[in-house]
Amino acid sequence: MRLGLQRPHFNAYMPQVADGDISVYRTMDLSNADIEVLGAQHVGTPANPLKGHCCLSADAIFGEGLNIVSAPNPHRRHANVTGWVNDPKNRLIARKLAELAKLTVYLPTTPTP
Repeated sequence: MRLGLQRPHFNAYMPQVADGDISVYRTMDLSNADIEVLGAQHVGTPANPLKGHCCLSADAIFGEGLNIVSAPNPHRRHANVTGWVNDPKNRLIARKLAELAKLTVYLPTTPTP
């Protein structure tokens, strides 16, 4: 996270080595609170809770020649960003996407005794 810039680090948009995709959730019509709940239920774990989320328009992804493919497991809003090729330019694309994204950082929670 790049807190001072209010945007994510570009690594958030680098494709995964295992499958070459990025896992995302379509959240355009959700509030920040709803996005936080969705992430806590389907992405974060008790040992590794989410610290925040970032939002990016589908147009920004399509503008880089990438695609968004529905992947409704584990949730109907889940999708994958596909179309990446094994190329050093991925880093440049990830930087562009991170610069366009808006970062929302969650307030830390205090564990209950």
